[in-house]
Amino acid sequence: MDTGVISKRYAKALYAYALECKEEKAVYEEMKSLSACYRQVPGFRSSLGNPIMNRHGKLSLLKSAVGETPSTSYVRFIELVLSHRRENYLQTMALTYMDIYRKANHIVTGSLTTAVPISPEIEAAMREKLLPRKDRGTLEFSLHTDPSILGGFVFDYDTYRLDASLVSQLRNVKNQLLERNKKTV
Repeated sequence: MDTGVISKRYAKALYAYALECKEEKAVYEEMKSLSACYRQVPGFRSSLGNPIMNRHGKLSLLKSAVGETPSTSYVRFIELVLSHRRENYLQTMALTYMDIYRKANHIVTGSLTTAVPISPEIEAAMREKLLPRKDRGTLEFSLHTDPSILGGFVFDYDTYRLDASLVSQLRNVKNQLLERNKKTV
C-alpha cells in the first residue's frame, strides 16, 4: 500500500478528532516535537521498528518524545497506530498532520540558513520583508546556522527555496566545467 495514502488518512482522522476535542493546537505542537525527534535522535526510527520492543515500550517512547504530559488526542492516536502496527509511518503522519494544520490555520513557514550567525537587525529586516507576503495568516520563521554552506544563505519560504550559498555556487561551477570538458573530449 502507498505510504502517502496511509499517512494522509491517519493524519486527516487525527486532525478531525483533535478538532472535535479542541486539542488541534496541542497536537500540532506534539507532532512538531515528534518530527524533530525523527530528525535529531539517530536511533529513534530503529527503536520504533525494533520487533523486540513491545507495544507498551513503544507507547512510552512516543509519549516521552513529545513532553511530559501529551494530550489525550495524541495518546489515543498513538495507541491506534500501534494497535494497527503502523508505527513505521509515524514520521510521515506527523509531517502530514502539520501540513493539514498549517493549511487550515493559514500558517506559512519560512527559514533562513546562514554560515555564520546573523545580527538581530538583519533578522528583524527579514521578518519585516516577509510581513506583506503573509497577509492571509501567520508566519513561522526560524533561523539556522550551518557552517557547511561556507557563505551566503539558503532561504526557504512556504514551498519556495532560494539557495544563494557558496557551496551550491561552487557545485554549479564544477558541474559547468565538467560539462564543458565532456564536450571537448
